[in-house]
Amino acid sequence: MSILVYDGLRELIKREFIDRNMATTDATVDSATNLIRTVMEDYRGKALQLVGTTLPSTGVPGTIYLQSKSEPNEKNRFIAYAYEGGKFVQVGSSFFPEDFAPDSELNINSQVTVENRVLKSAIDDKFNISGVINNVIPTEPNSAHAKDTPTSAAIQAELATKLGYEDGSRITQEQLWEIFRPELTRPVYPWINIGIPVANPGGAIGGERNYATRLGGQYLFTNLKYKSGQDNVRYHRTVERTFIDTVSNREISVQITATDQYGGSPWVGEQFFGNDDYLNEYVFANYGSWTWWLTFKFLDPISVGLLNMLKINLKAHISGTALTISTKVSDTGKDNTYTTIQDSVRYDTLYTDGIPFYGFDKRS
Repeated sequence: MSILVYDGLRELIKREFIDRNMATTDATVDSATNLIRTVMEDYRGKALQLVGTTLPSTGVPGTIYLQSKSEPNEKNRFIAYAYEGGKFVQVGSSFFPEDFAPDSELNINSQVTVENRVLKSAIDDKFNISGVINNVIPTEPNSAHAKDTPTSAAIQAELATKLGYEDGSRITQEQLWEIFRPELTRPVYPWINIGIPVANPGGAIGGERNYATRLGGQYLFTNLKYKSGQDNVRYHRTVERTFIDTVSNREISVQITATDQYGGSPWVGEQFFGNDDYLNEYVFANYGSWTWWLTFKFLDPISVGLLNMLKINLKAHISGTALTISTKVSDTGKDNTYTTIQDSVRYDTLYTDGIPFYGFDKRS
């Protein structure tokens, strides 16, 4: 432990210059080095003297006096003095390890050093690979498994045995009607006939086509999503196709007849009807010189509530043409039991938001 400092050495060297009657300080580097070595050897050969908390009135040159400091927070601290030129000169100081008491625990606000064992304990308390288990174990705070970390697979396996809100069946609109509006759950059988007009946009003879556009983001009929059926109607004028009633989530079978006024049967693809795979706007274009008719007879009933919301999501495609819409409804679906709602009502290109089953003037 070094206790000598520069200011103290300077006083000692100054004394040597005076004692040796050296007129100037222009000594060579070697002379100065030898002088310092001589002074240090002189002091190393003499004893240290402990003087308590008070220095004596006088001292002996060449002796180091260690004064103990007793002020608060300065325990075991010593100030080193030498008696030179008739006075005490501080030549150093010392601090013992107790002056730097380290923290015994980690503290984010502390500016004091911390014990090695505290750091080691804190590190060991963190998770490592040995603390990861492939199991979910109910634990108490002080149990053997309190610090175990289960794997994602173990957590997923545990959660798989539980029920969440998505595991239950969602309540349908029809179930709500059963509770609050039972009159809307009454089953009915719709009948829809759509006349798609012919146009000749190019003006050339033989270039006529039937045009209609299904609205983008919509099924052909509101809340009736196409599911399956015979894709090509060209060789089958009448086919059955299946739709999903999105209000009740039931399958609805519909008989579809496609023909023109001379008995032809144009092709109709599933894009025309629309499902979640075909929600972009779809332009139907079929070669023909006469109006083409598409008739939908529902073989399974739908609720009155759904029928009230039902729209035919088509619009006339070319200016100067119009769709022709007829609609009927029956309580039984048997022939001669239908009530006419719309009878050959024309909808030109001004109608761009779908055509209600009940029409714009008669819809209830």
